[in-house]
Amino acid sequence: MGRSGMRSTLCGVAMAGLPTSMHEVPATWSARVVLNSAHDAAMLARVAGHYGLAAGSESGDRHEVAVVELGAHALTALRNAGVAVEVDEMETARIARFQTQQGPSHASPSVPSRSQRSAVPNVFQSVAACYRGVSRIQTDMEELERHYPQLARVTLVGQTWSQRQATTLRDLATRVLPARWAAALPDRFGHGRRYGIVALVLGNRMAPRRRAMPRMVITAGLHARELASSEAAMRFAEWLVRGYGQDATATWLLDHNEFHFVVHANPDGRAMAEQGVLARGGGWRKNLNVVDGHCSASPVDSGVDLNRNFVHGWGGNTPHASSNDPCDETYRGPAPLSEPESQALTQYIAGIRGDDGEYHGGVLRDLRAERKDGDGSNVMPADYPGLYVDLHSFGGWILWPDGGGGVSALAQRMAWHTRYRATQRLHYPVAGESTAMFRAALGVPALVVELAKSFYEPCYEFQRTTLPPALDALRYAARTLRAPRMLARGPDVTSVRLSAARVRQGEVVTIAASLDGDRYRYDRGLRGQSVVPRNLPRRVLTAHASVRVMPDDTSVRPIALRVIERRGAAAEVSGTLDTTHLPAGRHLVFVQGVGWGGVRGAPDAVFLDIAP
Repeated sequence: MGRSGMRSTLCGVAMAGLPTSMHEVPATWSARVVLNSAHDAAMLARVAGHYGLAAGSESGDRHEVAVVELGAHALTALRNAGVAVEVDEMETARIARFQTQQGPSHASPSVPSRSQRSAVPNVFQSVAACYRGVSRIQTDMEELERHYPQLARVTLVGQTWSQRQATTLRDLATRVLPARWAAALPDRFGHGRRYGIVALVLGNRMAPRRRAMPRMVITAGLHARELASSEAAMRFAEWLVRGYGQDATATWLLDHNEFHFVVHANPDGRAMAEQGVLARGGGWRKNLNVVDGHCSASPVDSGVDLNRNFVHGWGGNTPHASSNDPCDETYRGPAPLSEPESQALTQYIAGIRGDDGEYHGGVLRDLRAERKDGDGSNVMPADYPGLYVDLHSFGGWILWPDGGGGVSALAQRMAWHTRYRATQRLHYPVAGESTAMFRAALGVPALVVELAKSFYEPCYEFQRTTLPPALDALRYAARTLRAPRMLARGPDVTSVRLSAARVRQGEVVTIAASLDGDRYRYDRGLRGQSVVPRNLPRRVLTAHASVRVMPDDTSVRPIALRVIERRGAAAEVSGTLDTTHLPAGRHLVFVQGVGWGGVRGAPDAVFLDIAP
C-alpha cells in the first residue's frame, strides 16, 4: 500500500471501535495490534515507518500484541491490510479528554480575540502541569547553577533550526498552521527562550582527577511530543544536585562522575507541542524545518525526525526504518546530520570527526582506536568508562542498538527496576538514531529507555507509577559508570549499613551490606528476532569495603567483608572498620560485591561521621 492508500477513507475507523459517547472521530486512538503472523508484523513496521508509532507490548502464548497510539489514517491502513486491531475505547476517550485541554479548539472556525487567547485552557496548566516546558526547564537549570555553583553549570550545546533562520517560532508557525491555530498562539511565543539547545552539567568541580572521570550523557525530547522523557531527565538531575551532602549515593556519584543532561534536545518542536498543535492527533514530533521538511499536503506534518537524522545507518537498507517523504513522521531529512539540532548534539557528545575517521573533542571519548583486536580493527572496549542514555516515551522498553556491544546485562538490570522489557529492537526498525550513532562512533555503551504508558500520561500516573522506578533504574545505571558493560554483570549492592553512623576517632565500626547477584529481568525478545542474551545470576563470592575511594582503586587496600548468610544468588556480608587513622569529618564508606569468576558489581556507599 502506498502513501496515498494510507491517507485513504476513514469509514472503516468509525464503524469499529468509535466510543459511543463521543460525537466526533477521535484524533488519537489507543489500540492493541495482534501480530498473528509475519505479515501482521511487517504491516505494523510499514505503518510505523510512516507514522512514527510508539508501541508497548503484551506477550501472549501464541502471538505478540503491540499496544499503540495512532491516528485515524494509520488505524485505517492497518485494518485495510487485514491486521487485527482492537480499539481500547476507554483509553481512547481518556486521550480525547486530555487533548481537548490543549490550546485552541480544533472544531472552532473562528479566530479568537486577544482576551480569548489568554483564556484558552492549556494542558500544561491542568492534567499535565507536572511536565515543565522549555522556558521553565531553562529557568530551573539556571536556578540550580546559581544555588549550587560547585556542582552545576549550564552550557550551550547549539542552535535550533529556527535560530539558524534568524526568525521566531511564531513567524514560522504562521507558515505551517491553519489560521485559527496560529492566531491562538501567545504573542510572545518563541521570544522567551534565551538559549537554543542547552545542557545541564553536574559534578563536583573540587573533586580530584576530574578530567579522567566517567561521564553519563542523557538526552531527552528528541521527539517533541514525548513529555515524560524530558521531565524524567530533569527530575533525575535535580535528585543528584539536591541530594548532594544529604544522600550518600547522590554525593559519591557527583564526586566520582560527571553528568550531562540535554533535557530538551528539540526545543523548537517542544515549543510547538506546548501550544497543543496536533498533527494527526499525535502532537508535534519533528523539528521545525519547514523548508526541507515542508509537507504541502498537510503543513502541520512538516519537519524532520531528528532521531532518524544521525549518521550511523542513515537511510539504511531496512524497509520502513525511516522515510524520504516529508509528510511522514519518520522523515529522515535530505542528508545525514542535515539538521542543526543533530549537528549540535553530535559535536557536543562526540566532537569533530578527523581525517582518521575518529572523533575528538566531545564529552564522551572515542576509545575504539585505543582497543585494537588481533587484525588491527577497532573494538568496543568492555571497560568503557561512561554511558549514553536517550529517553523517549512511550512503551515500557529498555533497548540497545544492533551490535550493542554487551549492554544486555545493564538493560536487564534496569528492566528489573522498571519492570519494562529489555530487548534489542522494537516491533519496527529504526535507522539513523542517536544510540546507534554514538555507540558506533565512540564505542560507548548506549541505551534507549521508552518511558510511560502513553504520550498523554496524566501527572498522577506519571509521578506515581512511571517516575519512581525510572529514577531507580537511572540511579543503578549511574552506579556502573566506571565500566557499565562489566559492572552490570557482577553482584549489586542493594544496601549498606553501619553499626553507628557517628563515632569518635579510634572506635571500630561494623560494616554490613546486602548483595544480589540476580536482579535481572530477562526477556526472550520479540518474535522473529534473534535471541536476547540471558544474564544468569552470579553467586556472591566476597565483598570489599573502602573509605573515600572505590574498593577497586589501586591506591588503597580494601577491607575484606565475609559472607555470613546466603539466599540463592543473594548474600549478607559483614566486616569491621578501625577509624584510628581516619581524620575527623564526614566520610563515604564504599562496598562492592565480587561474584564467581572475580566479576565485580556496581558499588554503593553510606556516610560515616567521625568526631575528634
